[in-house]
Amino acid sequence: MGGTDYFSIPIFFIIFRETTEAAIIVSVLLSFLNQVIAEDHAMRRRLSRQVWGGTLLGLLISLAIGAAFIVI
Repeated sequence: MGGTDYFSIPIFFIIFRETTEAAIIVSVLLSFLNQVIAEDHAMRRRLSRQVWGGTLLGLLISLAIGAAFIVI
């Protein structure tokens, strides 16, 4: 692999697998919230925001660590 190779098939499949797994986990969490807290709309909305906030925070931390590895 040279210095100008920006695309790698094995890395693509690893990232694709991990992204699919994360999407499944988030969808299961949101589905669980909809089934368990069906009556209390305000609580369900608050907890759904926390799930999405945690997802976004995890993505940002992952990008920051990835950027740090690229710089180093």
